[in-house]
Amino acid sequence: SDEINACSIVVPVKVDGVEEEWLINFKNETHNHPTEIEPFGGAATCLGGAIRDPLSGRTYVYQAMRVTGAADPTVSVKDTMKLLLYSLPCLVMGALFGLSPIPDSPWFFLSLLLSMAQGFAVDFLFACLQIHLKSMEWTIHVIRGALNALLTGAVIPFAALPWGIGEFLSLTPFGTMAGAPLSLFVSLDGASRLIPAQILWTAALWPLAIWAFHRSRERMVSYGG
Repeated sequence: SDEINACSIVVPVKVDGVEEEWLINFKNETHNHPTEIEPFGGAATCLGGAIRDPLSGRTYVYQAMRVTGAADPTVSVKDTMKLLLYSLPCLVMGALFGLSPIPDSPWFFLSLLLSMAQGFAVDFLFACLQIHLKSMEWTIHVIRGALNALLTGAVIPFAALPWGIGEFLSLTPFGTMAGAPLSLFVSLDGASRLIPAQILWTAALWPLAIWAFHRSRERMVSYGG
């Protein structure tokens, strides 16, 4: 293929005043395919290979760089800003339909910060669960995604749920994490109801996440190679 994962060049190097021929090795470690199938294990295999190959080649690692989620590095930055092709038309169409990109309530910004704080705490808790269950990273990742989709109203809007279930879920950690900022953005709900719930969950989740992380620290294992 056109992809080159490694190459070596001969360079003259002075060692204690004596010129010697040294090999400089350029190594590229890629694991796109296994990462698609098993993201966490694939990433660990990438790191394992990056450590294994220099050791097996008896080389000194002089410099390393990790590039995550990158596209073609030879393409100009101005040619990569294609997001404008999607965001600008949405803004224009929204204005035509009378929709404003400005939040209806200034409480939206506080709610958004609290939502981010809740999200980080939940991520910490699921990461600790992955550490304790060892090789079930992908399973836990899928379960977390499913809970996030179901309990945030992403699959079934809370307003469509019967018997007050939506009202209850809107005040749960997942519900306030995703739904509260959006509800305040378009004035579907009041700040006096949502902001206290977000503060409560943030104050409850972070101590739990920190405790779980300290309990998990000695169980961390690095897989790779």
